[in-house]
Amino acid sequence: MQNMKGSNTGVYIGVTNNDMMCGAANCRNESNNTMVTGINSSLTANRISNHYDLRGPSMAVDTACSSSMTAVYMGCQAIRTGECEMAICGGVNSILSPSIFIVLAKAKMTSPSGKSNPFADDAEGYVRGEGCGVIVLKKLSQALKDKDKIWGTIACGCNQNGKTSTPIIAPSSKQQRVLLEDVFRRYKVDPSFIQHVEAHENHDDNC
Repeated sequence: MQNMKGSNTGVYIGVTNNDMMCGAANCRNESNNTMVTGINSSLTANRISNHYDLRGPSMAVDTACSSSMTAVYMGCQAIRTGECEMAICGGVNSILSPSIFIVLAKAKMTSPSGKSNPFADDAEGYVRGEGCGVIVLKKLSQALKDKDKIWGTIACGCNQNGKTSTPIIAPSSKQQRVLLEDVFRRYKVDPSFIQHVEAHENHDDNC
């Protein structure tokens, strides 16, 4: 980490629900001069940059359930364009308030049984979890030069459903296919070599 000090390293952290902000309204008498920066999700990435003295782009990314994957995409793009030499990317979620559960339950997005059954006829919603995951990105040539432990290489892309699905939160199999085909073509990936697929479960059996 000392070698990263002062470097043009970018930080992109996915964060969507802000449970800390939800609870802040109940503790106004305990507020102080650090609360405004302590509960603001926009500073999630900035704190990392500040702590380690990283001077590349630094931002919180909120695209709902795809926030951490979008953060990785943005980190990859920044490295490819030369905007930064290295990128710290990831996502974080803490469950601190029941408020968001109530909203999601009323929208019938969370599973009433507390179990996730992806791709099954009895799929009834998803289950919230908390935690943090972070990866460090750099060009493969640089990682080899630095003799880093390389866990893998990334081919990525990003798109949106537009009006191809209804309602707005519904997945679009058409756009998912378009994106995959685009990534396979641009990065010369053979689909037959894919061994693992991670998917997001919707609130019904449309996954």
